[in-house]
Amino acid sequence: MEPMYYLAVCSLGKLQKNIPPRSAYLDSTDGLILEGKQEIARLGEWGKGLEGVIGERDRTIRDLQSKMRQEMDLRDRAIRELQNRLVQEVGLRDQLFRIPK
Repeated sequence: MEPMYYLAVCSLGKLQKNIPPRSAYLDSTDGLILEGKQEIARLGEWGKGLEGVIGERDRTIRDLQSKMRQEMDLRDRAIRELQNRLVQEVGLRDQLFRIPK
């Protein structure tokens, strides 16, 4: 039997009469429930899409970190080579300007 009316009782304070608790039946074909289910599904798909975006971002970060390490290694190698050449050049200069005794 379909109910003729729905009644809800609300109050900011204590209710004057003791109202017995009752169970409620909601029609699963109700528009608000369907909208809620659709919104939940939409948010689920959005979340799955974010997983892909985050995965791609993480791969990009790893790739950039790897490139940065390689470039730092090349830079460090170049610095060491320049330091070695400087030591050699200073040694040659010192030999050229050494005054014989």
